[in-house]
Amino acid sequence: MPNDFEAQALTLPAIKPDWLHVIGPEIQPGPGPRLILGPGTGLGIGALIETDGRHVPVSSEACHIDFGPVGAEEEAFWPHLERVFGRVTTESVMNGAGLVRIHKARASALNMPFTSQDGPS
Repeated sequence: MPNDFEAQALTLPAIKPDWLHVIGPEIQPGPGPRLILGPGTGLGIGALIETDGRHVPVSSEACHIDFGPVGAEEEAFWPHLERVFGRVTTESVMNGAGLVRIHKARASALNMPFTSQDGPS
């Protein structure tokens, strides 16, 4: 099923280098799939591959993959995260409601109160 990030993937060849802002270790571009992702109501992900001289967009539901903690701080609040359909997925933590879930889990791990003023329950 197509998604909005599949359409956004089609724009990748038109992006000019001076429009980019590096936010992590710089990786030299090379052949292979190009990816686009972004948080919103969920976690949108799309890919673009080049084959036979043409660009082919690929829709993805990669936002439903499991998502795990990295480091001691995340491991401390991970058990407190509210599961969505019994799982923690990239989408369940990397969107608006997911940010609230993380905040609540961190507060719980630190034995701090979470009030309705802090966000939706």
